[in-house]
Amino acid sequence: MTTPATSQRPHLATGTVLGDRFEISDFLGAGSFGEVYSARQLLFGRSFRNVALKLFAEGVVSAENARDILNDALVVFGLLDENPTLEIAAHLVQVYDMGIVATPAPRAFMSMRLIPGKRTLKSEVYRFRYAGGMPVSLSLRYLRELLLPLAWMHSLETPAVHGDLKPENVMLTEDSRLVLVDFGLAARMPLGVRGGTIAYDAPEKLLGLIGGPEADVYSVGVIWYELLTGQHPFQNVGLEATGRGDSEGYTQAHIAARKWPICSKDKLPPAHWQSRIVPASEINQDLAEQHPQIELLLNKCLADDMSERFSNARLILDTIESYIKKGGTLSQSDLEVIGVQQEPKVPQASPEMKPKTNEMILADAAALIQQEKPEEALVLTDRILHAAPQSVPALLMRANALAKMAGRLKDADDVCGMAMNLAPQDPAVYETLAAIREEQGKRTQAVGFRNTAAELRRKARPTGRTY
Repeated sequence: MTTPATSQRPHLATGTVLGDRFEISDFLGAGSFGEVYSARQLLFGRSFRNVALKLFAEGVVSAENARDILNDALVVFGLLDENPTLEIAAHLVQVYDMGIVATPAPRAFMSMRLIPGKRTLKSEVYRFRYAGGMPVSLSLRYLRELLLPLAWMHSLETPAVHGDLKPENVMLTEDSRLVLVDFGLAARMPLGVRGGTIAYDAPEKLLGLIGGPEADVYSVGVIWYELLTGQHPFQNVGLEATGRGDSEGYTQAHIAARKWPICSKDKLPPAHWQSRIVPASEINQDLAEQHPQIELLLNKCLADDMSERFSNARLILDTIESYIKKGGTLSQSDLEVIGVQQEPKVPQASPEMKPKTNEMILADAAALIQQEKPEEALVLTDRILHAAPQSVPALLMRANALAKMAGRLKDADDVCGMAMNLAPQDPAVYETLAAIREEQGKRTQAVGFRNTAAELRRKARPTGRTY
């Protein structure tokens, strides 16, 4: 049996009673499956509680396809049976019941926790669309609440994946807390999931492969990019194909776009400017000025090669938690451990970011140099040197930044010389000099400086001093 188009299907009137079990309160929305209403659940003729009622169109559910159609409820029931903590469960949609109501006509239903207001994470993206994206601290709060149930799902003994992550599938409660909904494509590994929403799908899923936790991670990256910028990284991809109704062309355009580099215009010839993912820091000033390490994490989520992404949501959650706990910075050891399986940490309320210490600012500068933004790193080091002109770590970071800039190797040498006069026994000075020599192509001399640095470090080890 075919079902009427969404626009042609009549909505149930307010007050309609379904099988003595639900009384319709309001129409909330519709899709190819049927409609969603707010309703009152009835027990023995009395009003019991408000629910969101997913009502499938007549003929959609049969004995043969009931399991597939009601997969949403079955997956959530199965997940909740794994005994998540109360905090995790608060970010998962709660399914109360499912079955078939006989009157006024037999229709399959699923009743769920009603989240008032019809707000989704998409509304938050739109709210900051013309403001250069939302503040990084707010994006991290939302990200953590999204990652909390995903990290738990990905770390189950038999991991579960969502399979269709997008802002429209993340509801906001009245106090703006996130609730993950629509598990229609969710599955337990190793089966994984196919399908989803093309604009948010990982490259491997667009190619027709099975999507695992890494595919969820990619979708999280697209959502995070939207939060930080107010726009989709592939918002203009496939428009021509869409205009001519070419769904296959639309998919192929997205497959090609997933391979675009994340880089500024000056890294590409003008002919390729439209074939790049605009770095989030070009749009979000807060990200560019205060949180360059966050962009490293975001870009890792959006890697085209799944082996270069976070392998699951737990690792993103742990890294974000470390960043927040340390007041807005990651140590080198934090960055090195990314990709190693760790136990998830339950996020607490987001603390206020304290002013960054010089060590944190230098960590940001190092991240900018890694992203090939030495000019921006120079601004950060100069901020420290303005107040503390004899700061050896700041001088060395400034030298590293200068060495990456065209025509500035002599300046880098001079700055490193200043650091050597201040701390002639510091191994970091010689390591920086070696890096500068490598930039100059004088490898033999670079090895000599590295040997000097290693010898100084060996001598300093017994006392724990570097000079």
